[in-house]
Amino acid sequence: MERFLKKKGNQGSSSKTPELVELDDLPLDPADRKPISTYNVNQGDEIRRTYLLRGPCQPSSVAFPYRMIGNDSRHFPVTWCTNFKGWLEYSIKNDRVYFLHCYLFKDQVKNLQEAIISEGFNGWNRQDKVQRHQGEFNSLHNKAFKMGEDLLNQDQLIQIFVDKKSEKEKSN
Repeated sequence: MERFLKKKGNQGSSSKTPELVELDDLPLDPADRKPISTYNVNQGDEIRRTYLLRGPCQPSSVAFPYRMIGNDSRHFPVTWCTNFKGWLEYSIKNDRVYFLHCYLFKDQVKNLQEAIISEGFNGWNRQDKVQRHQGEFNSLHNKAFKMGEDLLNQDQLIQIFVDKKSEKEKSN
């Protein structure tokens, strides 16, 4: 009978779950972030909420480096922070932009552009590519954005639900 009760997989190795992280120690620069899936699964929503409450990394008083794109010398256009407010992030470390909500919900919204999420984007002459990634109302990017809004509103909804209950129901 014991042969039917044995666990499958690596029985000799102990599968260690990742340790909990201090939320204040999460990296600010998007280039320094590791995938959400590598954190302790019980802390995933806390980590997402922390990043959402911080908002996207959008440094404004930085001397953005120039590089040649075609025949033009270009740098990160700061106006993108206004045009794509709330989700576009700039990495000082590697001079690229990232998409906050797509990073946070990559594992939950399938088929997001992995290369742009993990490697970033630096085609400063191609704002149209960022707009295309954002897409229409029901795009994958907007689904990830909506998941972020829902996560932030989740606490409010639970509190409203509890407040409507009578004292007897609350104690039960």
